[in-house]
Amino acid sequence: METSVENKTVSLVLKNEYTVSDIRYALNDEPLNSDSKHYTEPIILSKTTAVKAGLFKDDVLVGNVFKDTVKFHNAVAHKTTYQTEYHKRYQGVGAYNLVNTLRGTKNFRDGRWQGWLNSAAEITIDLEKETPINKVTIGSMENQKNGIYYPTLIQVFTSKDGETFKETASFKRPYADSSEPELKDFVLECRAVSARFVKVKVSTSKNEKNANEGWLFIDEILID
Repeated sequence: METSVENKTVSLVLKNEYTVSDIRYALNDEPLNSDSKHYTEPIILSKTTAVKAGLFKDDVLVGNVFKDTVKFHNAVAHKTTYQTEYHKRYQGVGAYNLVNTLRGTKNFRDGRWQGWLNSAAEITIDLEKETPINKVTIGSMENQKNGIYYPTLIQVFTSKDGETFKETASFKRPYADSSEPELKDFVLECRAVSARFVKVKVSTSKNEKNANEGWLFIDEILID
């Protein structure tokens, strides 16, 4: 997935293990069949779109069907400034990882996550113009066996000028033991605030087992 800041679009790239292959795809309610579009170049998307794709041989669908919904929100492909830099081991796709619509999986090495080690994540997104904001969603992961923990505190600040910020919403949760990997979207209601800049600060408390490494993982910040 590549992000175009100028056009506010994302490019969806489809691949499989074969060098020469007949991949076909369908969007939204279109059926995936022998009449579907042949994939020859990245699919440019500018709004929320459901995508289905599969490998065809002799006009017959073979193997599993890829399904995903690319969800657009107000922050997609907008400038993102990091007050605390993500760790070099978990960079995702770089500067626009948190606003590219690409969500992470339970595999924390899938290249879709950005990670912070023993520190809070603080990020500011420039929406370029004053925009009504109803909610901010933080996509996170917990995998305590590998030292990855859910946030215990999330704070959302908004600003019209990028200099003076006001806390708009916050969320607290206590640390709790967990034995299995989990994914969760933390949703913070903002009561229809209007702002150009949105700053998010996401923190984890020291875990009960007193581990030396405490990771915070985020895949997307959605602003609606």
